[in-house]
Amino acid sequence: MFFSGPRHSEALNLDFVTEIRDLGLTNVQTGMKSKQSIDIDTSVPSASTSFETGITDVGVDLPSVGDLFELRWIDFRGDTVVVDVGGQTASMVSVFGDIGYQFTVRINTNRRLAFNSGCHNELPSYTIKLNGVVLYDHEQSGTVVTGLIGDCDVIVGEANLLF
Repeated sequence: MFFSGPRHSEALNLDFVTEIRDLGLTNVQTGMKSKQSIDIDTSVPSASTSFETGITDVGVDLPSVGDLFELRWIDFRGDTVVVDVGGQTASMVSVFGDIGYQFTVRINTNRRLAFNSGCHNELPSYTIKLNGVVLYDHEQSGTVVTGLIGDCDVIVGEANLLF
């Protein structure tokens, strides 16, 4: 964690949500698969992270395995906060691959702008919210098997999003 320069006090919340959306008959196991939340207090400065995961229903509810959700680093500089996160979870059903993402979000609290970059799998759908405002939304592609093969299939770079 790094801090320098004057700043005004503000509480920020970043949510990184993965979900399989019901887009028709070809999608199975719909619902939330993971949610990583980062709570940031710019006055201290400090940040905390938490996560929750969904289930896989194969007649019985199977919990996720291999959960790894990290706030890898955070940088406070003046009115800018930069957050770098990574997330990974998997179903106990071994034919399904891992859900995974890596994101960096740069927030300018004075100008009310955010920039996000990173990458994720084709499946499931991915949403990033800052204080409840959607900064990024990617609708899933691929299938439950092919959409989870590999890492960083979708490259993300979105700029100047007002929150």
